[in-house]
Amino acid sequence: MKKALIIGSNGQDGKILTKYLQNKNFEVIGITREDPFLMYDLKFLAEYFSANKINQIYYLAAHHHSSGNNVEQDGTEFYACFKTHVEYIKNILEVLVNVSHDTRVFYASSSLIYGMPKQELLNENSEKNPICDYGITKKIGMDIIKWYREKYNLFACSGILFNHESHFRSPNFLSRKIIQTAVKIKKGEADKLILGDLNAQTDWGYAPDFCDAFYRMLIADKPYDYVISSGELHKVQDWIEQVFSLLDLDWEKYIIEDKSLITRKKPVMIGDNSKIKKELDWLPETSFNDIIKKMLEEELKNYD
Repeated sequence: MKKALIIGSNGQDGKILTKYLQNKNFEVIGITREDPFLMYDLKFLAEYFSANKINQIYYLAAHHHSSGNNVEQDGTEFYACFKTHVEYIKNILEVLVNVSHDTRVFYASSSLIYGMPKQELLNENSEKNPICDYGITKKIGMDIIKWYREKYNLFACSGILFNHESHFRSPNFLSRKIIQTAVKIKKGEADKLILGDLNAQTDWGYAPDFCDAFYRMLIADKPYDYVISSGELHKVQDWIEQVFSLLDLDWEKYIIEDKSLITRKKPVMIGDNSKIKKELDWLPETSFNDIIKKMLEEELKNYD
């Protein structure tokens, strides 16, 4: 039985990927944020990979919610991001070179590596100019992946992930917040939802579709970096209208737009997924409306 190691296994993608790989008869080993010391200890890592044949590693670890866009002045957040997004993955790659060269590695990067791009449609070759601690350190992590791939011929690749949702999302994320509040309104537990900009646009995909892309990247003939996205833009209002329609509610009675809540300018970015479609035959199978429907169905289960 093949073995897969998921680092960041208790996050949204980790939970989904665990089930996905188990359905493909992988033995899945998970490491969570409670086990960071394992990533520090090069001796431990060398002994572990020598003793355990790991076929695939999915590095999904992330320090925090990736929506911030300001580097912390005291450097605390930056260093925490650096450890998670750069130092730990570098340690793993260094050990693999010597003791487990055939292990394949996927690194989860982020669309925040683009910063405030001049164009909306972004691909693997678009300029990367991150402006936040999360984006800066994810870009460095990608550079390290590329360096080990080219210098040591490791099978290591990065996925540039655009927004992707599921019912595992924290309520702090806008997608889940809207659904959760709408259900509470339907159940008489809330009466309004205040949001900053209903015209803000996002490239929203479905997390299980993205996990399929991760796997395809690691079973490909050669390692390449890919943009993983839905390739479509939708307004926040589109998300609201669909959710409230499915609940047979008039959204305009409950949604209040307050522009004063907008604390930062968010760029409009669409992921150009044409490369992964062409080379790995990957398609984001779940439509925008179906993403919302699936998430809403799961949310309603909490009330059964």
